[in-house]
Amino acid sequence: MAAAAARCGDEFRNVRYALYERIEEEKEHETWVLEDVGAVGGDVAGAKADPPSAPVQAMIAFNYMASLNQLLKTIADPTAQRSIINSTRMNFYLFAQMFRENGFVTHIAG
Repeated sequence: MAAAAARCGDEFRNVRYALYERIEEEKEHETWVLEDVGAVGGDVAGAKADPPSAPVQAMIAFNYMASLNQLLKTIADPTAQRSIINSTRMNFYLFAQMFRENGFVTHIAG
């Protein structure tokens, strides 16, 4: 998100500031995820030791602007709009991949 915010020029300062706010909100979310893995009987140590599956990593990478839907709808620049549409398409594709490739069950005891 910091990289995306850094690429926002002054014409998109509202997006840049919203991204910086989101960065603060996202802190410690990895702790919550590990707690959830443990709560369903998963291998927390394994989840910490191993990287997430490729689809999960890709989904996270493309998910930066997704929660900013309302803000992004205010952007009228055609180039920025094409980037947003591409990001949205990738999110849907990658979300499906996470299920297809067992991205959610890697560290959950079966």
